[in-house]
Amino acid sequence: MEGNLHVLNKTARSLVNQFLNDFNINKCKINVTPGTSQGDNYIGLIYKIQIETKSSTTCLILKSAQEEEKFRKLCLIPVLFSRETYIYEKVLFEFDRFQKDKGIENPFLSYVKYFGSKLDPPNECILMLDMTNLGYKVLDRKDLLNYNHVISIVKEYGRFHALSLALFDQKPSVFEEISKNVETIYSDFDAANMDPILDMCIAKALQCIDPIVDKSIYEKCLRFKEHAFQVVQKIVRSETSGKYSVVCHCDAWINNIPFKYSDLTETKNPSELCFIDWQLAQLGSPVLDLTTFLFLSTNKEFRDIYYDDVIKEYYNSFSGFLKELGSDPEELFPFSVLQEHLKTFSVFAFFRVIQALHLLLSDKENIPDFKDTDFDDLGFKENETYNTRMREIMLDFDRLGYEL
Repeated sequence: MEGNLHVLNKTARSLVNQFLNDFNINKCKINVTPGTSQGDNYIGLIYKIQIETKSSTTCLILKSAQEEEKFRKLCLIPVLFSRETYIYEKVLFEFDRFQKDKGIENPFLSYVKYFGSKLDPPNECILMLDMTNLGYKVLDRKDLLNYNHVISIVKEYGRFHALSLALFDQKPSVFEEISKNVETIYSDFDAANMDPILDMCIAKALQCIDPIVDKSIYEKCLRFKEHAFQVVQKIVRSETSGKYSVVCHCDAWINNIPFKYSDLTETKNPSELCFIDWQLAQLGSPVLDLTTFLFLSTNKEFRDIYYDDVIKEYYNSFSGFLKELGSDPEELFPFSVLQEHLKTFSVFAFFRVIQALHLLLSDKENIPDFKDTDFDDLGFKENETYNTRMREIMLDFDRLGYEL
């Protein structure tokens, strides 16, 4: 074997060697390179691994855990890697098996090919296919998505969510087993660590609105600030969403949804997409994915024109696929319940937005290396785009009557 596999730690090398054995690859050249830039991934280290033989080239992605102990404890690194492994090995496996049993012609398969993981702390790692080598493209995280991209994503989220309720309806024992292992991770986070972070994020957001002109949402945010993390911890518990709970991706932002295009010269209309990064996946309301994505990836101009239409497209995709799977959407999750959930559960989207929007819009050199920070500096820099987008989001929450 030639190459630079030695740059990886022993656990990661073992996982790559396991892949080579599984696919009977003996003589090869391996090239390991960094897989992301600053600001593209916050929890782990990403490596691209190219494996060349005489007859083929295989491109993989290795996600490897941060080893710094304080960061690992604060961010629950072992829990996150364990959760993503469970999603690939159990949840998506069961979803795939269920669709095959039902004979679904166009199944939900919008996720990366998974090859295995090692969960030995502090060197947890996950190995998967590099989708960019199959023509998928990760868009610039600062980009706003056009209508075709947004509709493609919400439709696919609808199909993904439908699988949970179909299993709940038709294979309750399988869904019950999954449910026990995908309860929210947010209950494990220490409020003593989260509260000061959220205080900083909310304070920054409040600077974007006028306390007199925007009095209604300003006062809502002040009340939310008093017990923000407690509100979020309650809203993400599966007992809060009850019988309407589904497995949610819970990391719905542009870097986690690569697109593929049938015509590489025309990138306004994606032909396929792929959801990656399942470390925060959990049981909860479908709205946890839906509005987080919409508020992080669109602006007010888009939402003013298309918001209601996008919600309907999501539900049509969800209900259509649920019917195809053999269950009744009117019984399991009627549109009226979705409308109620939008008002109640979108507070999770606000929670994600106030943490992520400034990072999403920041230049790479302004994003702190979180493994080396005490989280007393979240990299806030003066950014007019952030100020505008954040104000628009807050005003839309108020206009739509969403609870904080």
